[in-house]
Amino acid sequence: MTPELENLRFGYETKLFESIESEIGEQRGRDSEEAQDLLQMRRRSLLGDAVRITPELLPEVHAAYRDCLDVLGGGLTGNLFVMQSSEYNASVLAHDKTFDVVVHSSLLRDFSLPQLKFVFGHELGHVVFGHSKFNIREILGNPDGVPGALASLLFKWSRAAEVSADRVGLMCCGQLTDAVSALFLTASGITGIDDDKVLRSLRGQYDELEKHINEEGGGHGWIRTHPMIPIRFKACELAALDITALRQKHRGFSWSGFRGIDRKIMGVLETLDKLVDFVPGAGPGGMAGGGGALRGPREEDTQLAVFLSLLHVALADGKIQWNERAFLTDLQMAMSTRLPVKHMMDAAEKSGRKFGANAIGEIRERREQFESDDVRKVLELAAVMICQHGRIKRPEQKAMEDVAQALGCNARMVNEVVMFVQMNGPTQQKVLEGW
Repeated sequence: MTPELENLRFGYETKLFESIESEIGEQRGRDSEEAQDLLQMRRRSLLGDAVRITPELLPEVHAAYRDCLDVLGGGLTGNLFVMQSSEYNASVLAHDKTFDVVVHSSLLRDFSLPQLKFVFGHELGHVVFGHSKFNIREILGNPDGVPGALASLLFKWSRAAEVSADRVGLMCCGQLTDAVSALFLTASGITGIDDDKVLRSLRGQYDELEKHINEEGGGHGWIRTHPMIPIRFKACELAALDITALRQKHRGFSWSGFRGIDRKIMGVLETLDKLVDFVPGAGPGGMAGGGGALRGPREEDTQLAVFLSLLHVALADGKIQWNERAFLTDLQMAMSTRLPVKHMMDAAEKSGRKFGANAIGEIRERREQFESDDVRKVLELAAVMICQHGRIKRPEQKAMEDVAQALGCNARMVNEVVMFVQMNGPTQQKVLEGW
């Protein structure tokens, strides 16, 4: 890695990375042999199930990818694959400087070449900064569980790592408008919006978000691996002039000036992390140092029924959406459960329709552990989860009715709960209080 690239690493990420190393050392990090094996296994899978992008197949896309490698230098080597998907997403798996980047076909269809350069650069940023050393999902999926403080630290680091990767994406595409339009398109799915309108919209949204957090406080919705899009936008906007000057080797560029920008962005994330710093079992507001009361059911058997109920509802449309996964991960943390929730989500999605019948049967076996108020809380959690991405549709409402009946309540309760959630918008934290 060139010194310039290493200096682009977000200072807050460096601080958190060192804290994680101090906390767990090599215990849960991937060693070199394991990382190499994973890369080879994934490459075999990609060669069988995806399509490798070559200069002959997609010359302009491949040239944009090569441009990114040339900008970054440092001996990076890897393949670019595409797989069919309507979701705007990309991923990378790396070992040292060797990697494979995978993009979804929707990106190639809807993103411009400069926007694709931001996406390629972002994924390469994860390689440049060695972010594959700690895999959040694998660590949190440990059946023995992890301490709440470590889980909180891992989420903070992963969010900060996205800021570092965005900087490399900006370095590759070279223009703030291209980087921001790529972020906007990823978040909204809307094409054809004027760049100036996008910039103004995200500036206003960031200002409103900052004001809302300062006035209303945080919440468990922040406990996820990627920072909110307005925050990523603001981090790119603040660093854009310096990164563009660095890319162009402009003599006016100053590392000391860039470090000042770095500290400003660090202040934004640190403030937000302090507002919502989460330790499972903490007191009101999810803040460390609270009264120590565990929210949600304490018994693992009851917790299992809750998560089976939510998975049944999430799968009503055939797939667990990314924000539903985030919601369930947040809930895992909030309830301090030792259930392997990640593995449950993966297994449920893999089982498809078979999961629903089996889940309802297991939920029904545990109905004696639920009072009427408890059933209502399960349904409220399900409604809050679905309302994240729109109104509740008939398949999801039918799945909620299945859950209500399995837990011994009348299906009519669902209509009342749905109306309450849609009108009042309770948070996950609010539903769990007093359980």
